[in-house]
Amino acid sequence: MAFINSDKIKNIFSKEKWRSFFTRDKFKRVFQNMLLFFGSTFFILIICEILVRIFFNQTAYTVSSYPERMFDSKSETRLRPNFKGEFAPGEFSASIHINSIGLRDNEPISDTSIYRILGLGDSFTFGHGVEAEESFIEILENKLNKEEKTDILNAGIPGTGPDHYLKLYNHIKKSYKSDHVLFCLFIGNDLNDLKLKKNKGGHGNNNAKKEDNSGSSFKTFLRKNVHLYSFVVDRAKTIPFVRKFLVNSGIAHGMIGNYIIDVLKPKLSIEYEKRWAYLFQIIKNTQDINNNLTIVLIPTREQVYPDRLNKAIQQLGYNKKDIEIDFPNRKIVDFCKSNNINCIDLLPVFIKSSRTKKMYFDIDPHFNKLGHEMAAQIIYSKLITNLK
Repeated sequence: MAFINSDKIKNIFSKEKWRSFFTRDKFKRVFQNMLLFFGSTFFILIICEILVRIFFNQTAYTVSSYPERMFDSKSETRLRPNFKGEFAPGEFSASIHINSIGLRDNEPISDTSIYRILGLGDSFTFGHGVEAEESFIEILENKLNKEEKTDILNAGIPGTGPDHYLKLYNHIKKSYKSDHVLFCLFIGNDLNDLKLKKNKGGHGNNNAKKEDNSGSSFKTFLRKNVHLYSFVVDRAKTIPFVRKFLVNSGIAHGMIGNYIIDVLKPKLSIEYEKRWAYLFQIIKNTQDINNNLTIVLIPTREQVYPDRLNKAIQQLGYNKKDIEIDFPNRKIVDFCKSNNINCIDLLPVFIKSSRTKKMYFDIDPHFNKLGHEMAAQIIYSKLITNLK
């Protein structure tokens, strides 16, 4: 190493050399350039934000990609009758049409000679992210029609829970006499969507939907307040390799909240005991109205895909030993058996197919087209025997 000149090295790292580099004038120029760069960038972002607000206003959609105008608080179904629109551009694209009674379906058939089924549920039943004809309700209807003339009315309402399903059924039955009811339960949040009665002290549920600790609340804030953020992120999700990067990096894992994992814990808190009791009472009340009742259990991605479950457990700081992925399913199946209620659990088949098939969107936690097709096939194979 004799060829290295030690004097040159000393000269490079000498204080005098660095002092001459960081002279007051040079530092001032660097500071001015940085200030100019950040100022220009901020100015450009402000201009872009204004342009997006003018030409691509993002408040037309909710945080969950639904058109804001699709909802109507005065409607019994919570959806605006005769609405036409589409999901926000992003990971998926699909149109939305709400009929005259506030449901995402064709107009109800009044012919009582046709076997009529009412499909109750939330956004999974609604067909979040897919066309109406691609939802498992519509696919199931087409399959049943090959056996017998059948009409299934899709009464899936995004953002609702089992208590609202029963309330909606009581409203719809006045004009739509169904021969059979499909009561679709999403394991992920239906238990937590139940509105428990307030205590005498005036305090309601103190352990309602908890946000996970992944910064989702900050992303929600950005979506609600920065139009440019929603505009850029939603369009970036249309690019496959971007979606893959977001998922693999954990930036967009699609978790809704820690209650998705809490429901998988066999050790119940007092609140969860109340929620389970309330859910079973709702199911019994529905059976009292129509004994031809079928419960459909829709699994979460965390139940189906082990990597999703492990990421969620790690992010939430939970102990894997406290969790059983099929616990809520077993609990509901056992209840249905003891009360002579037909129950169709999608979880076993979905788990078997998970190694080779992707049944959910990459980021959004709902079924993709394949997921809907599989759900329809499972329900059809179980339901057709009972109907016959």
